[in-house]
Amino acid sequence: MTRKPWRAGKDLSAVVENMEIGTGQRGDGRHAFVTREELVGLKLARRRTSGGASYALNPGIEIDSTLMTVDFPTKPLNFKATGGFGSVLLEWDMPNYRGHSLTEIWRGTEDDLADAVLVATTPGQVYGDPVDPGWSGFYWIRFVNAAGVKGPWNAEKGTQAQTQIGVKAIIDQIRDEAAKSPVVSELRKEIKNAQGQAVKDAAIKTTEVVGTLREETTRTIGGIETRITTLDSSTSESLNEVDKRITKLDKEGGEAFLAMWSKKAGVDGITAGIGIVAGKDSEGRPVSQVAISASQLFVFDPNNPDNTAYPFAVSGGKVVIPKAMIYDAVIETLVSRKVVADEVKAGVSITSPVIRSAVIQNGRFTVGSDGSMKIGGRFSVSIHGDVTASNVKIRGHIDADSGTLNNVVIAENCTINGTLKAEKIIGDLVKCAGGAFPVDGDYLANGTRTLTVYDDHNFDRQIIIPPIIYVGSKQESRTSNDIWTECFLHVDQNGRRIYSGRSVAEPGIFCGIIDMPAGGGHITLSFTVISRRQNGSWGSSRISNLQAIVVKKNSAGISIL
Repeated sequence: MTRKPWRAGKDLSAVVENMEIGTGQRGDGRHAFVTREELVGLKLARRRTSGGASYALNPGIEIDSTLMTVDFPTKPLNFKATGGFGSVLLEWDMPNYRGHSLTEIWRGTEDDLADAVLVATTPGQVYGDPVDPGWSGFYWIRFVNAAGVKGPWNAEKGTQAQTQIGVKAIIDQIRDEAAKSPVVSELRKEIKNAQGQAVKDAAIKTTEVVGTLREETTRTIGGIETRITTLDSSTSESLNEVDKRITKLDKEGGEAFLAMWSKKAGVDGITAGIGIVAGKDSEGRPVSQVAISASQLFVFDPNNPDNTAYPFAVSGGKVVIPKAMIYDAVIETLVSRKVVADEVKAGVSITSPVIRSAVIQNGRFTVGSDGSMKIGGRFSVSIHGDVTASNVKIRGHIDADSGTLNNVVIAENCTINGTLKAEKIIGDLVKCAGGAFPVDGDYLANGTRTLTVYDDHNFDRQIIIPPIIYVGSKQESRTSNDIWTECFLHVDQNGRRIYSGRSVAEPGIFCGIIDMPAGGGHITLSFTVISRRQNGSWGSSRISNLQAIVVKKNSAGISIL
């Protein structure tokens, strides 16, 4: 529980300290008071216009919406982690419990949740975590609702993920191993020794081959029948000879190169070779290598001489494969004209000038195949341009041809170029009130009417009292004395008399305009009418109704000369 900053007690020091906290002079200001007028200035509240000094929240601020009922977070399902080169793509099913807020993502290098750390939070269902190439670790996630309540983990054991080692690092490793390889050194050594004798050896071997070929041709023509009859026997002997040569080769190779064999060829300084080595290195690790020394390498089908296609070739330091079937591949940079795949995952971002898709979905955000867009159940845009939203905040210009607005507050200026039609107007324009004065059973006006105008507007106003007409009466007497009924009117403003009049036969009139500056306090006007009969009069008295008009004080557009 958060400790309250207020100091208990009624002594002067406690009161001073609490006032300093409330006014923001002490502490970090988080517990400073907020006045009602500050709420009005922030447009979070408004003054009631029905009278009094009461305040209310502005329309659009739903108190219940901040206290809505939320469910306990559910357990995450189908959590998966896919490693790339420099990031890990994390995916899970979007929860459907009420009041979901975000997902916490935790990461650790060991499969121990106690040592894991929070690396990110996201409201969606996909996240790309940037890590180093060759990294290996574990992940856990859990949901958090709008009230801050955290739900269960997806699992006690972490979901393992591993990123790929950079291809450049692998290439550097292979280059280092090749530099230390004995067969590569042997190929380079013998190729260098053979360059000086390449032409001479080739000429001698060519002469020997031509002589041998001539002798074999003569023997073949002379004994072709004998060869045909002894074909099976010759074939068996040839196979035995091949086996002997391989055995001898292994023996000689082992004796000469310690389980290493190589063959080279060279002409005019251009060399090629192949070598094989098997054994253990100086640290006792097994070594099994095949090295080819050539600028180009071709693989073809010898049983199909008419087919000139090469399914595998190496030329200019690049591997060329016309067709390939690969189960699992790691490619750092892929340049492709066309990619057809059942599933494509990107750990960081996808950049494209045009993306065509049947459905795009991320959490509660969905773009349908028809182009409509929907975010949860509170916002949607149809293909016809119809927008449905729960709350809208617009900063800028709005153009609209027609529409209906309910419970609208115009905070500042408003210009109406056309006709304004209103059934009820409260506020800036005009307020009117009225009432009749009391008349007793003798038809005499006697009584008091009180008018109060509350100071609940932040602009200056004026109180207009239309003419109040009051009159007594006079009758003729049978004697010399007159008979009359007199009528008095007294007007007080906040207890101070501002008018007093008397009428008998001639009517009396009171009217006035009273300024009411904003913040000056309420104004109370008391209107008291008194009627008295004199000398046995039987006459009556009359007074018109009390009326009051309250308007905003503004002299713009008016000139009196």
